Amino acid sequence: MAKKYKVNYCITNELKVRKAIKSEGFKVVGTLGIILRAYNLGKLNKENCINILKKIKSNSKEYRFHSKLINIILNKINNSN
Repeated sequence: MAKKYKVNYCITNELKVRKAIKSEGFKVVGTLGIILRAYNLGKLNKENCINILKKIKSNSKEYRFHSKLINIILNKINNSN
């Protein structure tokens, strides 16, 4: 489908799907990447991004992201202008 519609990125958080997509030569972005991109593009402000990431981090049963990865994104946002 990605080839058919000539997409730039595929969006998924599932590791097996990410590996398969990458093996076909496509770029992959997940939830945390979308949040960071939205911030970098000015679609979300710093406060909103931090709140979203903290909510994701505090709900580890609902969202399955490693806390170190969330901390990396939080640091990038906190250390930006």
